[in-house]
Amino acid sequence: MGTHGWAEQVDAAAVALVHGLDLRQVGEVLRVDWSTERTVLFDDAWDVLDDDTDLFPVQLEELDGWVVVIEPNGYLTTFEEVLVALSAGGVAVSVFWNVNARYQFSLARRGELVRSLDPFIQDWEPTGEPLPEEAGLPFGEEDASQSAATVELARRVTGVSLDGDWLLGRPHRTWSTAGPPGP
Repeated sequence: MGTHGWAEQVDAAAVALVHGLDLRQVGEVLRVDWSTERTVLFDDAWDVLDDDTDLFPVQLEELDGWVVVIEPNGYLTTFEEVLVALSAGGVAVSVFWNVNARYQFSLARRGELVRSLDPFIQDWEPTGEPLPEEAGLPFGEEDASQSAATVELARRVTGVSLDGDWLLGRPHRTWSTAGPPGP
């Protein structure tokens, strides 16, 4: 898990990996405003929105045959209906953490939520049966990095390694989106 130490440097984020939809289709599910495209670093993504609190930045890139959705301080892909829609063509995995010690891992396949859990508080509203890939991860251990463990679980499920230099140190195409789905 040492390769995911970068996750501890990020106060809040959601990162999703989507297989089976292309970048444009992923953007449509997330309600991306395509006219707002910018290329910025993770830490600068909020700056492109000119302090408009009704908009959320989302960064989309392709990596190893997957579309990576990067949400600096975001949480769109934590909504079940969003993740399920992203998995319509195959698989979608979402990891999330924030400064309030809230963590989430979710996996959807072909339009169905297969697994969702808070790795720190494992009995808090989990969905589905434990995955074999969860074995040996330090979930719930107070001294362990839950964000790094959650990113490692995503790697085990998808085979895609999220490198900190790639994720945080490289500019990504960034758009604004209207945020969480409405009622």
